[in-house]
Amino acid sequence: MIFGQKDNRIWPAGVLSVVLLTACHGSPVETTGDLVDSVEVVEDVPDDSLQLYSDEPEPESADMLFADFFYAFTTDSRYQLQRVAFPVKCSDGSDAPLTKADFMERNPFAPQEFYASIYDRESDMTVQSDTALNNVAVERILLGAQSTERYHFQRVQGKWMLMEYDTKPTGSTPQGSFLEFFGQFANDTVYQRESIVFPLRLVSEAEDDETEGVAELTEAEWPEFRDQMPLPTEVMTAIDYGQAALSENRKILLMEGASNGLFVKYKFDRTNGQWKLYEIDF
Repeated sequence: MIFGQKDNRIWPAGVLSVVLLTACHGSPVETTGDLVDSVEVVEDVPDDSLQLYSDEPEPESADMLFADFFYAFTTDSRYQLQRVAFPVKCSDGSDAPLTKADFMERNPFAPQEFYASIYDRESDMTVQSDTALNNVAVERILLGAQSTERYHFQRVQGKWMLMEYDTKPTGSTPQGSFLEFFGQFANDTVYQRESIVFPLRLVSEAEDDETEGVAELTEAEWPEFRDQMPLPTEVMTAIDYGQAALSENRKILLMEGASNGLFVKYKFDRTNGQWKLYEIDF
């Protein structure tokens, strides 16, 4: 049995495939991190972005948790344009404001299979369920270019609105040091292998949330396993809920499905200046 008991055996790659798909409720996930089909643009959207359509009242729950709002924001083009305060000003004044036409051309929030959050500790993840949040930033991290587009959302009259943006070198962001490492880790397979502690510990939580399955992945099994994992290589969309970014030596990269039940935690440690992936939980 894979779930519900401790299992220290080394699992064959084929078994690992079954485990991962089971953890994702049978839904394969994209592994490149590329955005999926673009949002269909609706042309007849009023210029006043705070004026919401009244033909279909919005459920109040859409603005309770930011994750729920963001799912609607990225999957419904009409709703998305209602929730942008055009023109979107650049928070540091270094770029021109984004007009509606600019935003539609850039299309930074197309639907996607999964998004990320970065934490120092697992206990910090409770911030995702905080209904009192009023400010959240969504980052589009261009891993190859080492550049980060940061979009600032605020609650306005109880509704989440995109208000500001800025673009900065990834190294200057709160998680910059780790993200610079991760950009190379995701795209350089040789460097990637050198940055993993083998055998790699795999932990799968049972459905009853009380027991877990534990296995070890060998270096030879890693390539096939990696190809099934939600591991972005070009663009990573990360949500910053305002969690602390104090640790310089430990990070948890949480990859969470937009609507498919995916929940994977990559755990990294840095020793003697070198980041290492030492565990994956799902």
